[in-house]
Amino acid sequence: MMCRFAADKFAWMAVALLVVGLGCEDSSLPAPPPSAGDPAVTEEAITAEIEKGLQPLYDFVPILTRQTPVPPAFAQTMREHLRQANEKYHGTPEGKEALRNAVRHLEDVLVVAREKQNGLAVLLICELIRIVEPNNSRVARYEEWATIEKNRPVVMLRGWFVDEEKDPPVINAFIEVFLPETGEVEHLRVREGEEFLGLKFRKILGKRRGMLLEYLKTGDLFEVYLRSWP
Repeated sequence: MMCRFAADKFAWMAVALLVVGLGCEDSSLPAPPPSAGDPAVTEEAITAEIEKGLQPLYDFVPILTRQTPVPPAFAQTMREHLRQANEKYHGTPEGKEALRNAVRHLEDVLVVAREKQNGLAVLLICELIRIVEPNNSRVARYEEWATIEKNRPVVMLRGWFVDEEKDPPVINAFIEVFLPETGEVEHLRVREGEEFLGLKFRKILGKRRGMLLEYLKTGDLFEVYLRSWP
């Protein structure tokens, strides 16, 4: 398994390449497509145009980790592209179908972002879907999850203590917990199965390499390793 630091480094490199790519597009742009309402403009052609603008998002989401940031400039580019497409095409039958196609694709990508447990990406995709379908009922639960996720305690594993006086010996983890809601930091000693600050210590990973934790508000599981932020 790729180590956490390598995964985070890869994710940050992907973010950097994404931003550079958005700023370095070829200035020799092709002629603008036919205007909406032109009989030559088909649903397929409009769908291809919309999907091309969203392709950077489709490429970005599969490589996300839970802590990968979503660059503001990237998010704004996606918003503006879809707003312009919606304004341009929502008034024609072909355009409406093409926009629905884009929403269906975004809903699929939303599921992937949720599986990656990246709240920022989930909120962005929900926002994009609502540009086209303000009353879309499928995104509400994802928005709720992402809002809760923002307040998930951040855990740092500092070390271990084995209580040899107990039979069998009891292994305790020394942890530091940052609480986003209050900005406070707590220092705790916890053992397997114990609940604390909205989390549950599920099990020790490997030979005391890390911890498997559960965020009780969402049921999501995540790993924390010694001397590394989750």
